Amino acid sequence: MQMKKNYLLLFFIALLFGIGTLPGRALEFSKIDPQVGYVMKIGSGYLFIQEVKNDKGVVTEIIRKCVDDQSQATKLAFSPRQSEPGLIESISVKVGDGSLKYNNKGSFTKTATNLMFKYSLEGGKYYLKAEQGTQAKGKYLTNKSGVLSFESAASADAVIEIINPNGASPTEVTLNAKKMRATLALFQAHRVGIDHSPNGFFGKGVGQYPIPTVADFDYVTYRVYLEGHAELGNGNAASEMEKMETVKNALKLNLPKNGTFVVVTTKSQFEDAVRANAKTFRTKVDIDAVAGTSQPAKYLMASATGYTLTENKSEAAVFYFDGQHLTGIDNGFGLGTPSYTQTENDQKAVIAQGKLEKTLDAGSYSLKVGDKFVKLDRTGGLSLSTSESDSHLFLEEATKFTLNTDKLGYISFFAPTAVEVPSDVDVYSGKINAQNSVITFTKLNSKQIPANTAVLLRKGTGETSFEVKKIASTTSTISDNGLRGYTVSSKDHLNNAYGLTVENNKLVFKPLVQGVRAFRAVIYSNNAAGASAYYPTAFAPEGIQGVTVDDNQAEVFDLAGRRVEAPVKGQVYVKNGKKFIQK
Repeated sequence: MQMKKNYLLLFFIALLFGIGTLPGRALEFSKIDPQVGYVMKIGSGYLFIQEVKNDKGVVTEIIRKCVDDQSQATKLAFSPRQSEPGLIESISVKVGDGSLKYNNKGSFTKTATNLMFKYSLEGGKYYLKAEQGTQAKGKYLTNKSGVLSFESAASADAVIEIINPNGASPTEVTLNAKKMRATLALFQAHRVGIDHSPNGFFGKGVGQYPIPTVADFDYVTYRVYLEGHAELGNGNAASEMEKMETVKNALKLNLPKNGTFVVVTTKSQFEDAVRANAKTFRTKVDIDAVAGTSQPAKYLMASATGYTLTENKSEAAVFYFDGQHLTGIDNGFGLGTPSYTQTENDQKAVIAQGKLEKTLDAGSYSLKVGDKFVKLDRTGGLSLSTSESDSHLFLEEATKFTLNTDKLGYISFFAPTAVEVPSDVDVYSGKINAQNSVITFTKLNSKQIPANTAVLLRKGTGETSFEVKKIASTTSTISDNGLRGYTVSSKDHLNNAYGLTVENNKLVFKPLVQGVRAFRAVIYSNNAAGASAYYPTAFAPEGIQGVTVDDNQAEVFDLAGRRVEAPVKGQVYVKNGKKFIQK
């Protein structure tokens, strides 16, 4: 009974002095450490501050808003004035010059004066009140749907929580520091013993990082990981965490360059080498324990209906990046739902460096289509998610890839970069006459195809495959070429477009109904009367041999180039590029 009374006494003491002295994760003023990086929750959102710089590195704007995801929040440094309890002189970005400044009117602008805040405890909840400013003083910093403002009355949208993202207690900080160490474990490949080691993880290519210039990089890759370094504990975890986070933020993954062919895979190309390095030099991070045993890489493969995983780097697994779109060579669709009803804009796949959240996230990219993130795992293939943390894809540059011909040995092809085909592959351009009723294919001498050039390719006389190699440039030129091509499959270029297909064991151009397929050649007919089909009817002497059209299927035109449905006896017409008199 006496024990119950003691508990009740403590309860009422807490009420007397205000339970709000421990309001969730909010810190008491005296416990705010100016050396620690915090995130701040205002109402239901987290403060985000970002400097926007122009191409000359000059700050043109400072964004100040609230975001829903704590992981997106900016780490802040608070400067409390100990001589005046509750007074905060500044709230600044932990790394950088951005700060929570406001002017005399209580507005947030780039040129705002750095005015002070009062960290106020009211009714068991903390608030930030403007301490200065003609129109803002005494008002509460408030988050209204992500927009910051100063309001006269306290509300749920103005409740403040100052949170240490490294952990609420020394024990939690130590645990999170060990997780951070595990996250950065892949970068142990930078070390062989006590020495730096040149390796493929660092460089200028796709999936690589430039070596950070921050001083803590050497410290983290050596002191934290190598055997013999003191185990992380409550005494050093916080400082180690800060150093590791500095390194993590400095690691900026190279984005693919415009004009790059890539494969999308479930596994970093450096993973196995890093695992071997970690075991050889007995690093403190056991990658197998943290991330599981090594698994074979699988590649994203595009098809007409969707995406699957394959263990082969086939044509269907190659994608082209044009600076905005990531599109499959095999189907020409972006990473959204494969459909000709989508416009090019609908299929944009925006590439960003992936977040370092787990050990094997290093070297990964984040892909976003519309408002959804592309999720890829080793078993489930591709899906779309609302969470960026789900999007971790690895990219490898593909300098060569395979094309598969039709049953006659042909394939039309378009590439926005210069490419080269093997010596046993014939390359043809196509020239359309003024009436768009005849197309002549001419075999070219060069095996190098200029950038942004559509061609017809042939190897043998049956279904086969051959390798296409990307080249930096070529002096080869193609003139009077009526073939056209695009890098995104869509309905945008469908009007009067004809695609090459096999019909009755012959090549013909047929009207495209759903849309224009990317990375393939198309022609356009501008005849006023239109045409139900468009047949190749004339060929250069060294051009395509044996590609003809059944006379019964060929269309008839008058001498003005107009299609004729019912030829009149005795009149002169054109069929298959030749004049004849209707009998």
